[in-house]
Amino acid sequence: DVAKQPWQLEQQRDRRGTVAGAAPRVVTEHAFLDLWERPNPWMTPTGRSFRALTGLWLELLGEGCIHVVTHNGRPTGQPVELWPVRPDRLIPQPHPETWLDGWIHVDHEGHRTPLDAWKIVQVKYTDPSNPYRGLSPLRSALTEVQSNELAAKWQRNFFYNSALPGGILSTDERLTPGEFREWLERWNNQHQGADNVGRTSLIDAGGKFTAQQFSIADMMLTDLIRSNADSVRESWGISKTMLGQAESETNR
Repeated sequence: DVAKQPWQLEQQRDRRGTVAGAAPRVVTEHAFLDLWERPNPWMTPTGRSFRALTGLWLELLGEGCIHVVTHNGRPTGQPVELWPVRPDRLIPQPHPETWLDGWIHVDHEGHRTPLDAWKIVQVKYTDPSNPYRGLSPLRSALTEVQSNELAAKWQRNFFYNSALPGGILSTDERLTPGEFREWLERWNNQHQGADNVGRTSLIDAGGKFTAQQFSIADMMLTDLIRSNADSVRESWGISKTMLGQAESETNR
């Protein structure tokens, strides 16, 4: 949504610093508008991928960081390029008097590059425990997100493995390694996977299958995922109606 929205530039004050009028004036031609639509040579011609990356990092990590490149390499120079930077690769360098002395950028190979403070524009949700960093709404719902991931993996593995309750294959006879592999391979070929649900099982050589039953916790995974999804959505202040979701009168 951040990337695809039509952006506009507004002038709040005139050149003398006084209020230009009761309402901001929309500026249709300006160097910043050109830069915003063509932030760098690799993210053109609309700049949508630049805004998408910055917006995603802001929501997921609590920070959206932009590296500013000027025409003369100085803070007084006109910006000519904007680059999105992964916030987790930036290390702030605090200063006792000026608050922030600069940043250290660590690339994927561990190389550290110092950057002046003015070269990084940091948009963030303020972290009360660390004012130099951002705090994503996702942090408050991290437990629910991780629970959803584990529940989804459990359901996926359920269908991959058997699509039936797990169990124990046993026999009264001692099997050789070759016989064990052959028995296990035959069982998997006949019963593993969702396509083999309900197939009749035949076990020779005195073998038997003891099924393990589902627990109440296993059967409540769907309710758990639905409840966790509500918690994640609420952490961003998003209602169900904003996502086009509605409950019937009977459900309420």
